[in-house]
Amino acid sequence: MNLNSLFPNLRKKFFSKLFGFEFYGFSICKHIIDELSMKKSLPVVLVKTSDRHLYFIGESSRPLDEIVRKGRKAISKLRLLCEDCYNRIDKIGCENAILRKGFVYDPFRCDFEGIIFKNLLKKYDIRFDAIESEVYRNEFEYFLPDMSALITKRTIELKDIAEKLKPEIILGFGEQQDIVNFLEYNSNIIIFDDSEEAQQRFFLFDKSKKVEDSIEKVILRIVSKLNEYAEQIRGKEHDRLIESLFKIGQDLGFIPQKELPQKGTRVDLVWLNREGKIFAAIEVETSAQWKKDIVSTWETEPKLAIVVSYYKSEKGIKDSLQYVLLENMPHKLFFINNFTKKAYLIERNSILKYYDLAEKKEIKRTSDVFEY
Repeated sequence: MNLNSLFPNLRKKFFSKLFGFEFYGFSICKHIIDELSMKKSLPVVLVKTSDRHLYFIGESSRPLDEIVRKGRKAISKLRLLCEDCYNRIDKIGCENAILRKGFVYDPFRCDFEGIIFKNLLKKYDIRFDAIESEVYRNEFEYFLPDMSALITKRTIELKDIAEKLKPEIILGFGEQQDIVNFLEYNSNIIIFDDSEEAQQRFFLFDKSKKVEDSIEKVILRIVSKLNEYAEQIRGKEHDRLIESLFKIGQDLGFIPQKELPQKGTRVDLVWLNREGKIFAAIEVETSAQWKKDIVSTWETEPKLAIVVSYYKSEKGIKDSLQYVLLENMPHKLFFINNFTKKAYLIERNSILKYYDLAEKKEIKRTSDVFEY
């Protein structure tokens, strides 16, 4: 709709130039409740372009003209505000918040999170030092000296700051896998996930927690806990086993990461040590296929590969021992048949140890390994 054509008297108003554009919608603020407040209302235009939202306020139409001239698709919406809301928007522009250029306010340049976070620190009387950065101007960073905590939105290029401040704690924003980006700084890590779809908000890394790097002890933990943990989890068989192995990795002090892409393939799960290197690469195959899993885990160069498969007999372990690639495999393989609840620690083409997941222990005898 074109308001100039519908309401000719609007041309006398100081904001009349705003109405020379097409609007896809119209709204009013919640404080306009009667005829008097409607008469005192003032317009703003919310423009949605392909890459941002812009507020236009006042009489200038140049920014809108510029958007149209540059050929960017723009959809505008007219909104009427009461005087208080209008003045609040008109005055909110400041050097560290919404940047104002003429009559244009760009919320995408506003560090809302930084402002709110700073106000919270002040509210609870927490001392902080703001860290200025020319390169990362919109990414807030604060150091809390009393807690020796670095608060940052960055996940890269923190080395100079970390070496200077030597924080005991780094609080970052992102997803669980971003923990890996902070490992080199020898700090405790808290990752906060503020995405809408996040099912868990906080992920913790305790640098003092011991990592179990003994393959024998790692395997015994898997044997004793794999099915116990899986029974506590809902969902498909594949997902329950992955979650179970994820939890076991955490118990052992590793940093588990799901769906790790590696050289064109994707591994179900890896366990990272404190240096961010892969200790274990894990594939769960709920069919009788396993050869591709051997290759996928091999690509990650782990210390231990773990493959969970399903066979109605122990034929799978006999086949795997005859697999020619195993002759040159530089790491050990823990092969689990989750159907028969038997598992084997393999090095190249030999079985080193035999386990029973039902009994949750290592079995010393090996005479019945290939009975099927």
